[in-house]
Amino acid sequence: MNYLRVFFLMSLFLLYSCSSPTDNSKSNNKQLILFEMASEKDGNYQLYTIDIDGKNLKQLTNLSNPCINPVWSKDGKFIAFASKDLIEESTTVLRNSYFIMDKDGHNIKQVSRSTEWHGVYDYPSWGINNDLVYYYAGNLYHYSMEIDSSIIILDGMAEFPAVSNFGDKIAFSRFSGFQNLCIVDFNGSNLKVLTEGETIDALFPKWSYDDKYICLKDRTAGYRIFIIDTTGQIIWNKTNENTGFFAWSNAEHKIVFIDDPNNVNDIYMFDVNSSTILNLSKSSEGIHPVPDIDSNMPSIDWSFDDKYVLYHSKNPQNGNTFLVVLDIESNKSNSIKLNGYIRHSVFKPN
Repeated sequence: MNYLRVFFLMSLFLLYSCSSPTDNSKSNNKQLILFEMASEKDGNYQLYTIDIDGKNLKQLTNLSNPCINPVWSKDGKFIAFASKDLIEESTTVLRNSYFIMDKDGHNIKQVSRSTEWHGVYDYPSWGINNDLVYYYAGNLYHYSMEIDSSIIILDGMAEFPAVSNFGDKIAFSRFSGFQNLCIVDFNGSNLKVLTEGETIDALFPKWSYDDKYICLKDRTAGYRIFIIDTTGQIIWNKTNENTGFFAWSNAEHKIVFIDDPNNVNDIYMFDVNSSTILNLSKSSEGIHPVPDIDSNMPSIDWSFDDKYVLYHSKNPQNGNTFLVVLDIESNKSNSIKLNGYIRHSVFKPN
């Protein structure tokens, strides 16, 4: 009887443990998309989230000024973004400032004052401890949530910061006639120039998942894409001009990007290790919606599990853009059409 009782109790335990917490954890890990959209009503960019299946649209911000350039923290708990702020109460001059908020849009907090206006294309970058690195008045700053204060990391025309995935280094562009790509330790020491002179005018650097490579856009060559290693050696460059933005895989040395070699935009995947390029969207063949390209605004992202690619397409009837989620394995896509113009969208990192 004792053996039967033990067996019965163990069976109940296994049944309970398999039916409740495990299933709930799966639902908590559903793919979530963060994006900025100008609604048809007022044309003012605000931030929203929506599930990957197009359900549960939620507006996160409702400020009087546009909210742009949203970036998830690495743990998905916070969002940083840029908006405008009055320099003085007695003037109507506006400049961008950086803000942070909880993932649900609560507790909005300003962390910088009045970045220069050309920083509209600058994106702040999160460290591994939810510390925010941002560009302000030519310098790199580090905002610490722990002490609620910003300290300068590096001065002297340092733009487009990107904290490495291990959190120990920052890649950025430094202007000296051209945008030179540099890396520096997170504390501002050991500055290293990777590209110098007219070779590459580096913008928007992004680290590979293991921090071995950096992908960037080159303004001197019509916004071509380059991949270099941390010694400055060029590993690969896309020869076509006016390629769209790019996104790294979260587990492999691969990028996805937008290009139009056949005069029709398509999503391509490049494998650094094999040097192969694969057309994923085949929009030129009418298989998936045609990607909308913008060389200055990120318009493509890769989900944290590498299953989906997110991009935008444009509705020719009203000019609005809509989200497209492309399932790489099944080669199926889902269009999420909303009443507005979507300019920048990213997957939640986990």
